Amino acid sequence: MESFVHQGLVKKKDLVAATITTTTIFEANEELIIDAPHELQFIYQTATPTPPVACNKKFAWLVSSEFDKPRETGWTVALECQFDPLQYQNQTEGFDKSFTYLKRTFDDILGFSQGAAMAAAVCAKQEQLLGETDFRFCVVCPGFTPWPLMEKKKQESIKCPSLHMFGSQPRKDRQIVTQASSDLAGLFDEDHGSRHPDMKRRTENCHILTCNVSLEYEKSEINAGFFYSNAEQREAMVTAERKSVDERVQKIIDLKNKVCAGNDNNFVIINQKGIDPPSLDLLAREGIIALRRAKRRNMERLVLACGGEAVNSVDELTPESLGWAGLVYEHVLGEEKYTFVEQVKNPNSCTILIKGPNDHTIAQIKDAVRDGLRSVKNTIEDECVVLGAGAFEVAARQHLLNEVKKTVQGRAQLGVEAFANALLVVPKTLAENAGLDTQDVIISLTSEHDKGNVVGLNIEDGEPIDPQLAGIFDNYSVKRQLINSGPVIASQLLLVDEVEGLVLDHGSRHPDMKRRTENCHILTCNVSLEYEKSEINAGFFYSNAEQREAMVTAERKSVDERVQKIIDLKNKVCAGNDNNFVIINQKGIDPPSLDLLAREGIIALRRAKRRNMERLVLACGGEAVNSVDELTPESLGWAGLVYEHVLGEEKYTFVEQVKNPNSCTILIKGPNDHTIAQIKDAVRDGLRSVKNTIEDECVVLGAGAFEVAARQHLLNEVKKTVQGRAQLGVEAFANALLVVPKTLAENAGLDTQDVIISLTSEHDKGNVVGLNIEDGEPIDPQLAGIFDNYSVKRQLINSGPVIASQLLLVDEVIRAGRNMRKPT
Repeated sequence: MESFVHQGLVKKKDLVAATITTTTIFEANEELIIDAPHELQFIYQTATPTPPVACNKKFAWLVSSEFDKPRETGWTVALECQFDPLQYQNQTEGFDKSFTYLKRTFDDILGFSQGAAMAAAVCAKQEQLLGETDFRFCVVCPGFTPWPLMEKKKQESIKCPSLHMFGSQPRKDRQIVTQASSDLAGLFDEDHGSRHPDMKRRTENCHILTCNVSLEYEKSEINAGFFYSNAEQREAMVTAERKSVDERVQKIIDLKNKVCAGNDNNFVIINQKGIDPPSLDLLAREGIIALRRAKRRNMERLVLACGGEAVNSVDELTPESLGWAGLVYEHVLGEEKYTFVEQVKNPNSCTILIKGPNDHTIAQIKDAVRDGLRSVKNTIEDECVVLGAGAFEVAARQHLLNEVKKTVQGRAQLGVEAFANALLVVPKTLAENAGLDTQDVIISLTSEHDKGNVVGLNIEDGEPIDPQLAGIFDNYSVKRQLINSGPVIASQLLLVDEVEGLVLDHGSRHPDMKRRTENCHILTCNVSLEYEKSEINAGFFYSNAEQREAMVTAERKSVDERVQKIIDLKNKVCAGNDNNFVIINQKGIDPPSLDLLAREGIIALRRAKRRNMERLVLACGGEAVNSVDELTPESLGWAGLVYEHVLGEEKYTFVEQVKNPNSCTILIKGPNDHTIAQIKDAVRDGLRSVKNTIEDECVVLGAGAFEVAARQHLLNEVKKTVQGRAQLGVEAFANALLVVPKTLAENAGLDTQDVIISLTSEHDKGNVVGLNIEDGEPIDPQLAGIFDNYSVKRQLINSGPVIASQLLLVDEVIRAGRNMRKPT
């Protein structure tokens, strides 16, 4: 292969190295070097001065067939002037004159660095040079942005097969300018480059071969070197390398000749793997259209649409393997090329073509089509439908409120009511999307349903309609999924839950223990139920199995006796009833003890935290025991329900339905640690606020009202009672108090200056006012129910001046340290 190479501005030695490195992508390549503008004696200049009238330095578009010889001989100078690389983008004189030297046939053109735009310009003139200068394709690897000569070519695309190289990192690759690659690639016609130029763009009566066969030469996995001494040996080596690929291509051609002989049928190959240019050339000569690297999902659909079968080998190809299509043609939509396979027989697959002015519109249409197809699929599978337009949700809600709610008691009624109201999200959404008032719509629908009518929402006028008469239906499976998954999802989203009892962050350790039990006696203890080694090392020797068994029995005797006393208490309190027994121990319980307890139906939790033990007594009653010697039923607590539950990757034991609890658990759930930490902080702050209010037995007006009133009092009253510099301190402290209303205003997105002026002016009129963060207007915090803790404000007043003085003291220390430095 012979290449015509446009080379950028480099020194003589660099020219050879850069050219060889770039062109090694072609095997056995022979280069003809065409240099870009080049100054004969080049000197870099940061700022090029205006060239004088008589310029000794010369640069030009130069042509040379022998680049390794001195540059000063055999060159044609087209322009005489100083040259700078940055000027290269604006100086294009001499191109046409140098271009007249190119009267030769090449396999390809390689445009490298500055020569990339020049190579594109040569491709643009390819049609004018047929017969004098001819080439097959172009490879572009730019190092500069396209020069202005290419601006003229943007009106018409360059019809030449091309390969464009892009940098690995945009704006960072110093070898290849990605933006220049994009600009140059946009100049070439995309219809030329992805396939063989001689293949038809439209054909009828087509046999379709769907295959997953490699029709390209693949390098061996093991690096191997082959040497030849003459052209005949080289040709034989190349032929041997291509032999297996050419044989596979020939088998396809033979099948084409077999099925297309004596008729006007055509042949199309759609291959999941690659097809290299030599194979494409062989297929094009036989009039075969070939598409390569098709997606796997398209291959499966193609067989369903056209028939035949997808083959993974060409060894046993038969006419029965082929599909059929009446029309195959290529079409350009936007910037993409598409191949249409139409007029198929008895298709089991089809394509829905979506066109639109932009990606957003196409995505919306695609979602609508997909939802419609899923709806049809669900209807066929369900064999039934549900009334739509919100009729199902309204009817279900009224049934829950009027019938189901009466069958439950306590907190369960709140759950039924919440779920019933949650169902109205469907008619509410329909009303909002139609621009209707949601309250009026819900009232109208429920009142009409209470009259015994099945009604849905008419989104055109907001009036109730009969959805069956209007032909509005929903999928049964969708509604069923809504009913089943709604409560589950809601419970997962409920991040904070109050448990009337205790939640322990571990579960039982024996596989035979129950995971859920009711009516439980709770034994809270701090007793070791595991064998412990003696503190003094001691050796015991035995001479037979009986002595060993006796020793083991003796070692376990004390532990087993403690376990038996607990079992005796369980049998005493649970005899003749269906009560159960639960042990929550602060110390350990070894496997033999757990096994004994499990046989008696006792649930045992070991190594509970001490704080949980203290809370457990407050929640369940009874007392925490440190010994099992004098256990009595009065030592036991009570819980109506104890069960084990897994949250995330952790096991938790819930102790609920306790009597008169003095302790409870706030369970916090969230999608990640950050969310849990935020909720935990909010809950802790709320609890502290309640605690402070109970201890203070009083509150202070909030919303910044206290700070505004205190500031005005300091400025109007206190400041007058002091003299000198103390007045500045009073004023500074008074203004510092405004940090609270200012922060409230900033967090609400309000202007702090307007807020402070509004609050102070309203306060000067004799009104007690705070900030309404919704509209920025003054409000009465007492009427709005906004209060702060007295102890918090007291701490603010006491600690603020102390902290400020400490910070100022640090500044004084630093200043003193600087003054004590010795002069140098």
